[in-house]
Amino acid sequence: MIWLTQFLCSHRHLSIAIVWDDTVNTEEEMEEKGEGLYKSGQINRRCGLCCGDLSPEHKRSVFSTIEEAEPWLRLFERHMIAKRAMLLN
Repeated sequence: MIWLTQFLCSHRHLSIAIVWDDTVNTEEEMEEKGEGLYKSGQINRRCGLCCGDLSPEHKRSVFSTIEEAEPWLRLFERHMIAKRAMLLN
């Protein structure tokens, strides 16, 4: 099954989202992966909109495989890139 781990603030602003397969990874590994991105300085550790603390949340998706999920993930990615561009301009 395909899962989504999101790092959200208390207002539910999204910082990062990681999609993963539970036959390959665990929730703990995905939390470590997200924490690694914050520690590396690639991503701000606090919410970029409200400066709130970020916490991981795990949800099971409707998809069975990454291949099945990929078209939707790419669509969502394009949507988020467009939103980010609007916020930065």
